[in-house]
Amino acid sequence: MSKLKEVWNQAVKCSLGKAKLDAKERFSVKLDQLFDILTCKCQITSCERGGCDGCVIQAHINCSCSREKRIPLKDLAYIKGQKEKVGSKGPHQMGVPDLQEHRQAEFGFNEQHQNEVINYMRFARSKRVLRLKTIDSCFEELKDSRLVEETFTVDEVKEMLDGLQVVVRGEVEMELINTAHTNVLLLRQLFSQAEKFYLRLQSDISELENRDLLEQVAEFEKTDFKTPDKKNQETSKPKLAPLNEGGVSELLNKEIARLQEENDKLKTRLRTLESQATSALDDRSKAERALKDLQKVQGEQQEIGSLEDTVAALKVDYEKSLSANSVSHKSLQENLISAKHDLLRVQEQLSLAEKELDKKFQQTAAYRNMKEILTKKNEQIKEIRKRLQRYEPSE
Repeated sequence: MSKLKEVWNQAVKCSLGKAKLDAKERFSVKLDQLFDILTCKCQITSCERGGCDGCVIQAHINCSCSREKRIPLKDLAYIKGQKEKVGSKGPHQMGVPDLQEHRQAEFGFNEQHQNEVINYMRFARSKRVLRLKTIDSCFEELKDSRLVEETFTVDEVKEMLDGLQVVVRGEVEMELINTAHTNVLLLRQLFSQAEKFYLRLQSDISELENRDLLEQVAEFEKTDFKTPDKKNQETSKPKLAPLNEGGVSELLNKEIARLQEENDKLKTRLRTLESQATSALDDRSKAERALKDLQKVQGEQQEIGSLEDTVAALKVDYEKSLSANSVSHKSLQENLISAKHDLLRVQEQLSLAEKELDKKFQQTAAYRNMKEILTKKNEQIKEIRKRLQRYEPSE
């Protein structure tokens, strides 16, 4: 709407003469061209300018738009011709509608996926026809083997129908099981191919019973099997073709490169962590050895401490005994001193007593007589010595 308003305002200005001359010329040139309503404004280059030989697409684009805004590759040449067309004639003209492309657009398939669907439907149709032939053969066998008489009883008819029911039930059950297993294998192929491109597919089980879609599939089967195409008959490889549009594949490649870079970083980090872990283990072993040595030293220190404790206890006991001995020694010294004092007192008392006894003895008459006798004897001895000295001169 904004584009239409802008073009309408330019047309009004040009018609009223309010626009500049160069703006009028540009607007008049655009009048013979188609109005561009595409949201993608990326530049489209032809194969001639790009130097591409033998290309089927005939045009290329380096588009950075989102997926829903991109131009399909098969329409690039047509869009480029319509953008450059002046007047009613251009490199591409409108013709009869392409019924195959119309059916693809209605059903939501591109050409390659349509071929895959047709191949699978042919495979399922052949299996279905084969199983129907088997069921028909069961009925024919019943007709040929049992329906030989003109009349049958009710029990015989029930027996024949029960036997036919068992056979038909087994055939139908086998076909349903085989169909389910075949669908699982088909999904396995699709999922494995999607995982190679780091895609995650999702399915809506409720859409499998959509009556409108089932009718479209039936109509698709009728039209495609009635008018076979050579392209549909060609067997394509059961692999997903790589995305060539540049957007999703480029994003996937960038994501893969980023993941690989992160993986390399994680590997280098893992190597560093491993080296750190080995060094930590070495340090741990060294620490354990040092701890053992320390425990030994601590054990020896504990023994030394116990010995020191015993020595301290002995020292305390010795000090206690020494203090007790010193106390006893002091008491003995004090006792000795007191005994000496007592002895001195006794000696003094004895001396006093002796003196008193001497005094008392001297005061007695016998002592005085003896003393007088001794003094007389001493004087006599002195006189005798003097006489002897006279008669015996010294040599």
